[in-house]
Amino acid sequence: MKQFTKMFFILVVLVAISITSFASDLKVVNLEEALKMVFENNIDLKIANLTLANSKIDWEKNQLSSNADTRSQQLNLQLELAKNEDVYHQAQYNIVYGVINNFIELTQKRLTVELNKNQLQIKELDLTRITELYKKGSAKTSELMDARSAVESQKLTLHRSQEDYDKLIDTLMTKTGLEGEVEFSELDITIKALEINFQTALEKAQSISFNLKDKEIRHQLANLEVEKAKVEGKPELDLNKYVNNKEIAWYRYLQAKDDLSETIKDQLWASDQALKTIEVKSVELDIAKENAKLTEIGYNQGFYTETQVLQSTVSLLNAEKTLFSAQADYILKTIQLYHQIGEDERIGGDLR
Repeated sequence: MKQFTKMFFILVVLVAISITSFASDLKVVNLEEALKMVFENNIDLKIANLTLANSKIDWEKNQLSSNADTRSQQLNLQLELAKNEDVYHQAQYNIVYGVINNFIELTQKRLTVELNKNQLQIKELDLTRITELYKKGSAKTSELMDARSAVESQKLTLHRSQEDYDKLIDTLMTKTGLEGEVEFSELDITIKALEINFQTALEKAQSISFNLKDKEIRHQLANLEVEKAKVEGKPELDLNKYVNNKEIAWYRYLQAKDDLSETIKDQLWASDQALKTIEVKSVELDIAKENAKLTEIGYNQGFYTETQVLQSTVSLLNAEKTLFSAQADYILKTIQLYHQIGEDERIGGDLR
């Protein structure tokens, strides 16, 4: 597998830009505000937080007790605490990832609506053209019917895309607990560069991995079982079984380390590929912009039709949507990496 000691370009400045509105009673909510509201309203997070608090209480009571539990019981308490810490942090991460993804979808779905509006205009112009030809006897009835059907079909497509957009707004309203007239601002994405190599990322991931901690503690527990069996004078066959269990626990720990290493390699590679995709889509957008500009000039000079202008606009919107989707893919991949290496504060700020 290729060496991953390389530049890794990491995320992202998410700057909220508001869709223009002049309604004085309209509440505009950006990403940071939405995250805070969702954190306050999310029931799963509240449960995870209280469960974690109980685990900490049990751990502290054990530490303060004059009759301390056995090493085995302490390790089990430590494992339970680590598990609940992981559940709580995963709940936080799920909120941040989910809300950012919702805000990304806002732009994607808005662009889809705009695309469908332009496609409808194109089909309506085509219907007008065929209707005129039909009146002159130069178009068949079947052609006219097909054109009408195309318009109606596109109207339905537009309606569905607008419904999808509205449903997403409803989803964000429910998550944030907001009511009334609300507008969620879109994201202006800027990709920033940060250096991180494979070894550094792996070490960070290993230091916070619950899966590794779980396997490590279970190996310690298996080792205690072996020592206990020796002290109690267990039969040789039973002792051998305890020794085998200890070895199994150790190999599972090593396997978890290898799996984590492969995961980090895959994430670094995927993010690197996502950056390359952004470069390609940026070039395609520049080409689409130039084509739309030239088509507009040609239209003003009488060389192109209104339909051709609309088609160039559709191509431009498609290029914008494709680039934005590539940027979003990179963002989501790097968010996953941040979480994997324990740097959630980079995506959630002080919300973590």
